[in-house]
Amino acid sequence: MDRLDNSILSGSGEIDTLMLDTDVQRFFYIITLLLAMIFALVQSMPLANEDTTKIIGNLKKQIMQQNNVLEKLRQENENFKHLANNIDKTIGEKKELKRKIEEQKKDIERLLSQKNETEMSKKELAERGKEIERLKSENDKLRKKLQDKSDSETQSDPVETDNSFRVAFDSDEAFLSLLNQDQIRLFIKPEGVDKGFRAIMKADQAITFNHESRSEDYNWWDLDESLIPIEILKAFKSWTTLYSRNKSVYIGLTQSISKQIEKISAQGGALMIDINGNVYIKGGK
Repeated sequence: MDRLDNSILSGSGEIDTLMLDTDVQRFFYIITLLLAMIFALVQSMPLANEDTTKIIGNLKKQIMQQNNVLEKLRQENENFKHLANNIDKTIGEKKELKRKIEEQKKDIERLLSQKNETEMSKKELAERGKEIERLKSENDKLRKKLQDKSDSETQSDPVETDNSFRVAFDSDEAFLSLLNQDQIRLFIKPEGVDKGFRAIMKADQAITFNHESRSEDYNWWDLDESLIPIEILKAFKSWTTLYSRNKSVYIGLTQSISKQIEKISAQGGALMIDINGNVYIKGGK
């Protein structure tokens, strides 16, 4: 019995050993398969890494290309900005040059206008000088006739509106100064107009006109248009379209000036009025 049991136990131990060997072999087989699979996986990884490296390399290359393009665009943008600034500067310079040219044109036109006005003024002054001389000669003749008359009342009445005796001013400056001080009044009556227009000097020396009748406070004399200062004629021409009509011109004298004329009208010579409102005989002031 004991021998049988020992044999059974001995056979059982061998079986266990065989089973253990089998299990070990199975383990190593499984390990071998796993290692083979891992090896195969490892073998495939370099290929994947190589593709990734190419992709990364391509991306880097594209990034570098884009950086180059971006840098080029930035440079072009700076160039365009610089060019735009130059264009704006050039446009500004052209505008300034154009403005200066326009100013020069205006200056040239003004100078030409002044030249024409000067030439016209010289011509008018020459004509006015001739008219003054003619009036002086006429005054001398009329004065001689007055002296031949015995009626002293006729000699002392030179300030009627329709008188044949005329006065003049020794300069345009005197005329304008007396007009500004209201010591004389200038009255222009175009043909076909009731009343007339009185010349008025403003505080800024500008000349305007007022539609009114002649004041009775002044003694009115006929005045030749050529004896009116050119400044007044130009102002009247720009003030009204009636300038081109035939005109009657009258000069109003204050009582103080008229009395001086009454006192010296029989002395001979041409009567002149200076800037202070003094009346004198031409050549004997």
